[in-house]
Amino acid sequence: MRQFDLESVMDSRPASPKGHRPAVYLAGELLLKSLRDSLEIEEHKERLSDLNGKLHLAERRVFMAERKAGALMALAKMARRSSERAERAEERARLAEAKASREEERARLAEDKVSQEVEQARLAEAKASQEVERARVADAKASRGEERARLAEAKASRWEERARLAEAKASQQTCLARLAEARASREEERARFAEARVSRAEEGTKVAEEFLSLARKDVRSAEERARQEGERVRELEDKLQALEKELAEARRQTHLASVRPQGPEFCRFQSSRASQKWSATNPATGQSSTLFHSFTSNTAGYPPSSGSSERDTVSIVAARGGVARGNEFPSPPPPSFPSTYVWDRADLKPFAVSGGPMILGSGCYGTVYLHRHRSSNEPIAVKTMTLPDCPRAMKAKVEKIEREAALLDLFGREEFFPRYLGCLEVRVGCVGLAMEFVGDPKTGKTFTVGKAIAGHVSSVRHADWLQIALDLACGLQVIHKHGYLMNDLKGDNALIYMPPTGHRWRAKIIDFGLVTSQSNQVFTRFCGHVKAKYRRGEIYRHIAPEVALQDRPKSVRSDVFQLGRLLWAMGMTSGDRDLTDIGEDCRSPVPIYRPAVDAVVEELRRLVK
Repeated sequence: MRQFDLESVMDSRPASPKGHRPAVYLAGELLLKSLRDSLEIEEHKERLSDLNGKLHLAERRVFMAERKAGALMALAKMARRSSERAERAEERARLAEAKASREEERARLAEDKVSQEVEQARLAEAKASQEVERARVADAKASRGEERARLAEAKASRWEERARLAEAKASQQTCLARLAEARASREEERARFAEARVSRAEEGTKVAEEFLSLARKDVRSAEERARQEGERVRELEDKLQALEKELAEARRQTHLASVRPQGPEFCRFQSSRASQKWSATNPATGQSSTLFHSFTSNTAGYPPSSGSSERDTVSIVAARGGVARGNEFPSPPPPSFPSTYVWDRADLKPFAVSGGPMILGSGCYGTVYLHRHRSSNEPIAVKTMTLPDCPRAMKAKVEKIEREAALLDLFGREEFFPRYLGCLEVRVGCVGLAMEFVGDPKTGKTFTVGKAIAGHVSSVRHADWLQIALDLACGLQVIHKHGYLMNDLKGDNALIYMPPTGHRWRAKIIDFGLVTSQSNQVFTRFCGHVKAKYRRGEIYRHIAPEVALQDRPKSVRSDVFQLGRLLWAMGMTSGDRDLTDIGEDCRSPVPIYRPAVDAVVEELRRLVK
């Protein structure tokens, strides 16, 4: 059956006298207009659904970018080491979430408005049908003048409907323009924040800025911009280094006030280069003993700068609350960007020619892989840690990684610790800390002090043991100088290596997972059967007895005990009686009789010379 074509009929209709149209054709035009309006409404619906889909996709991208930005902003806190800056970062994340929720609310309001417009269009369509029916009834009854009036009224109603549709479309376009303007303002604000962070950040902040730039543009462009800003960052790092020096001095003064001895008065302590042991004299009894009180000297730390004179003999006078006086050591130089600095995975390549992964060690905190730098070909150790899916657990893990990276960056500027070479994203949800490889650069083998004591490294000589002991003591001195406690100094956490231009084995301290501040009291409380195993020497033999058995907080003296165990074991292995005596004094069961780290360093220097 042939379909009725209303438009063809309208075009082929006979003309009325004086240009007037019959009512039936006018009704057809109204019906045709209503059908066209219905088609336009359907098209607007389809466009609205497309816009809603795009809006949902954009919101999803914003959500994923903000989630990733939250994790990366947490990595940026590695360079700040300040809870106040962390709170500001969390506040920015909360503001971003609030903005996202407001955008969702605006989208919902726009969708409601569109539904209202659709409903109004339906009402207009019903009204048009009513007008058509009235026109048909009036065609049989009204005159040509009334017919012209109805036509004028119908035309006015159509123009009114068109005006309403145009107003609705204009309001919709205004809403879309506001959304686009809000997105553009947010992008501009993020760009300004990123540029401000690049201008203020240290090398860790620049790496974090690279991770943040992954949500906005290509990684390589962000790297190029960060390298161009290197000079500005280094100037600000010099100022930050000065502030860190003042902070370390304040921490050291606080530590001096907190660890002054309260026991019996010792009048005089002397450490001479010519003496074989230390001596302390009690003014009440007049007796001399090789065990003495552990005073903390008023020195800034070790090592001295190149070309500095040998440190004078340390002398402690006036007993209770006395202070050791000696030469001041300068703070370490500000960090620079070496050629082996790791910016991302593109800077690494497999260690072996075969290309397979080489694992140095694995534990509960992560896995350490061995790579080579792509440009310098130097071996680099990368400690990888997987982030959990839970936001709270992820935040705690990121804070722990940030703290370990900050300690590695702080201590790595000294020769007794591996250098910090950067933080990178190994893969999605996995973060890596790049550091200097300590071992044989040709074979990739590592040697711990524990293995050397057990006899697995046969090339260690008598003079090498003294140098290794001096490096460990100096490393512990640096940790105490910065106001921290090592808490886990044992044979597995110290690596030995042969320098390329040296003739003696050297040592570096690794693994700062248990490092705590001296201002915080940290306890290690064991249950009864664990304490029984400790007394039998089965577990935790490197922990000081007052910490394991008497539930006392960890302190500088407990670190000296752990150093003494290593020195005593190295003395027994090498047959060096002096090294064994120093270890015996350091691991004394009475904490106040253990010597200070500064005194141990001075005595070991004398023995090495």
